[in-house]
Amino acid sequence: MDALEIAKVCRELGAGRSRADQELDLSVGVTILKHQGAAIEKGESWIRVHHSKSDLDPSLQKRLQDSLKTIKTKPVMSSRIIKIIG
Repeated sequence: MDALEIAKVCRELGAGRSRADQELDLSVGVTILKHQGAAIEKGESWIRVHHSKSDLDPSLQKRLQDSLKTIKTKPVMSSRIIKIIG
């Protein structure tokens, strides 16, 4: 998952700004519906986009779809914990 691309889409929807004089849209955000390593069927939702627009622009939809990389085999999951201190 390309989190940076998802963040850029959210910024374009109003969650962030590129100039100090721009208003923030606090209703914008995403909910990730699948966890890393979960199976996703074709056409199944993996992300929910919250926004105040009437429709999500098709170019933004494509960018979100392209931000997810899928593989046909179950990935090898490793721990994200590097070291326990103490």
